[in-house]
Amino acid sequence: MSEDANCAVVRGRILRHTLTRLHGSPALALVGVWPCYPGEEHETPEMIWCGDLDGQLEIPVSTGADLRHPRDDAFDIDIYVRINSQVLADPFTAFLATYDRLAEVLGVIENLLADDPTLDEMPALVDAQLTRSAQTVRPTNEGPIGWGLCTLTAHTRLS
Repeated sequence: MSEDANCAVVRGRILRHTLTRLHGSPALALVGVWPCYPGEEHETPEMIWCGDLDGQLEIPVSTGADLRHPRDDAFDIDIYVRINSQVLADPFTAFLATYDRLAEVLGVIENLLADDPTLDEMPALVDAQLTRSAQTVRPTNEGPIGWGLCTLTAHTRLS
């Protein structure tokens, strides 16, 4: 890692890596993958996007020594999923189909990240783990919509 690297640059690299893995997955070929919520004009029936990168920095400030102090950064990447159901004659069946598809997409995300050996090669990355998962399906006039969340927590260290 170059000496001019900073925590924001490293966060961006890990976000880009994560999005690239999701976007390139054949199992998610029909799912729109975006770096952030793309807005209503770009909505697709099935979408994945990332939220804010938020976390805790520990960067000692210089005390006169001519050394670069280690910088620790622990941050979260929230990965959101939205599944718009097909309108089916039977609302109960539509609800269950939406829940099943949401669980399938969340499972693909989980497996992609958990089984990704390339994360180990990311410079400055000390540790990464999935730390949260949530899912719900809500009724709307157009049919059920499924909402999911996976949180990837990363710990990086720059020297």
